Amino acid sequence: MFDVDAFLQATQLVIDWWMVPLVVFGVFWGIVFSAIPGLSGSTGMAVLLPFCFTLGPLYGLVLLLGVYTGAMWGGAIPAILINTPGSAPAIFTGLDGYPMARQGKASEALGMSIMASVAGGLVGSLALMVIIFPLASVTLRFGPPEMFMVAIFGLTIVSALAGKAFSKALLAGMFGMFLGMVGLSHTGTMRATFGSVDLLDGIPLMPVLIGMVAMPELFNLMARSSTKLSVDGQLPSLRRVWQGCVQTLQRPKILLQSSFVGLFVGALPGTGGDVASIVAYNESRRLSDRPDLYGKGNPDGLIAAEAANNSQEGGAIATMLALGFPGSSGTAVLLGALIMQGWVPGPRLFTENAPIVYAAILSTFFSLFALLALGILMCGVGARISRAPAKIVVPCIVVLTFIGAYVIRSSLFDVMILFVFGLLGWAMRRRGYPPAAVILGLVLGPMADAELVRIYQSFPEGIWAIFTRPISGLMAAVVAFFLLRSLFKTLTVRRAPTG
Repeated sequence: MFDVDAFLQATQLVIDWWMVPLVVFGVFWGIVFSAIPGLSGSTGMAVLLPFCFTLGPLYGLVLLLGVYTGAMWGGAIPAILINTPGSAPAIFTGLDGYPMARQGKASEALGMSIMASVAGGLVGSLALMVIIFPLASVTLRFGPPEMFMVAIFGLTIVSALAGKAFSKALLAGMFGMFLGMVGLSHTGTMRATFGSVDLLDGIPLMPVLIGMVAMPELFNLMARSSTKLSVDGQLPSLRRVWQGCVQTLQRPKILLQSSFVGLFVGALPGTGGDVASIVAYNESRRLSDRPDLYGKGNPDGLIAAEAANNSQEGGAIATMLALGFPGSSGTAVLLGALIMQGWVPGPRLFTENAPIVYAAILSTFFSLFALLALGILMCGVGARISRAPAKIVVPCIVVLTFIGAYVIRSSLFDVMILFVFGLLGWAMRRRGYPPAAVILGLVLGPMADAELVRIYQSFPEGIWAIFTRPISGLMAAVVAFFLLRSLFKTLTVRRAPTG
């Protein structure tokens, strides 16, 4: 139910002059990072994460949400101008955005992507404001069996959505859960510390997050040469960018349709902007009177992809806050920020910090208006940023990441953890093991461990209590379904004759 008192308290929290520079800087930072081919918004969030720890709970969360919002659009700049998407969802933006640029409509395409992003984001934020507390009220009924299955369910869903790499994603998630159990257990037993005092509190989440998310992308970026601006080297025109924004509002049907598709897909655990974009793009093409124009510079395709990419943010954040598992690298970083501040996503977050939650959601509206203004003004700057040579970008970001890892606890051990997990994340990506699954396992591991202990303490039948309760039993059935389906697909592929 909508909490009016908490909402009124939240409005007082966001009416703070510090919010304006935080939101503007966050959106700017997100655009810059996602505009560089090879980097992403999650990398920018990971770099800022240690510094957010010093700002306080609300300020830090607002800053990261600003980065998240800016990054949702920034990847469209190189996708449209040089056909080099700055993020996975921007691939579908470039399918029609780059042909438009080749036709001399680069400015209009950028304007359309900005307005579609803002409109989709508004739909997602409004839905987030409405559904987040009813969703949390459902989770209030969760006991230890349900919370244990939430951890297992989240890991399995994310792994299942990895497609052909299901087994690798599942192994990576299980490895992350093992890492999450290092240190003192809930019964006071030391596990896998190897006599190291630094590991008594477990493997620090922050260096692992930065290492697994940011460092592999930096390693890959170092192998790239600087890109070149196409479309005759012309920079976008602000007047024509604004015209593109207006043209987007003249297509309300495709805008709203794709926004609601993205919202629904984003609420599903384990999905992200890329899944939302491709589903909305395909639906737009399927319902179009001229599907043959898609991929050739059709504005509807560009608008569909960008609107869905941004509206999924509302569903993804709702799932992350209410259930405690992220659906993408960006929400994984947000989850890490919450845990750093001592907040536990789930029912307690809403009962104990309702004004903070509402204030964070309200800040997303400010971020969207900042995105509209900065997006229009930064089209030309973004075009130059997308050509930035790796030899300049990489050293600056590496320095920031190592400083960030050190300042949290003033520990060189955390710097070593960052470097080790950076190399591990890079090697995993090369072998097809998703690092995001490791992060998810690291986050969910302690939760599953604690709830399993509570199950044995509270229920005489032990682990079998999961199957005697309807919600946890349903989750167990879904987990079994995904495991059996993936096993069947694997066996089918192996038995299939090779030509």
